[in-house]
Amino acid sequence: EDAAYRGDTASARDLYLAALERAPRHPEISERLAWLDAVAGERAEAALSTLIDVVPAIDAGLLGAELLAAVGDGDGARGALARAASAEPFGPLAARAWLRAAALAEDLRERLGALDEAVARAPALADARWARLAARLTAADPRGALADAEHLEAAARGARLRHEIARR
Repeated sequence: EDAAYRGDTASARDLYLAALERAPRHPEISERLAWLDAVAGERAEAALSTLIDVVPAIDAGLLGAELLAAVGDGDGARGALARAASAEPFGPLAARAWLRAAALAEDLRERLGALDEAVARAPALADARWARLAARLTAADPRGALADAEHLEAAARGARLRHEIARR
């Protein structure tokens, strides 16, 4: 962990692999090794392989979702994000998971559903409102888009911020 904290991912990976040899299929070691491989880039398949040795990727939260997306399994990634978001008690983090699910959505209806969930979990999260506003405009829903714009303007503090929101 000290090596990972220092940013020495190569040493951290070697040490985690050595620990995994002594404790095969250890959930925490496998997850940390998968995180390192995911962060290193170009190792999504290796990270996913390490992770699914101990837990199904769809049940592995945000890590599982991102790894599934990286290897091209959009359906699995969206399912993992939905499960992670539904189980997340902290609203803004759950909303971020729904935002990611919306970004991976293949059709507008699915995207709008994920964005509705994001706004429901964190109504004050501006990113969720802006994303839903854009999706509503794409869906030819000007009333819904206007409602989101009005909410953003009402939540803004100060005339300058309200003006910037109105301009945008």
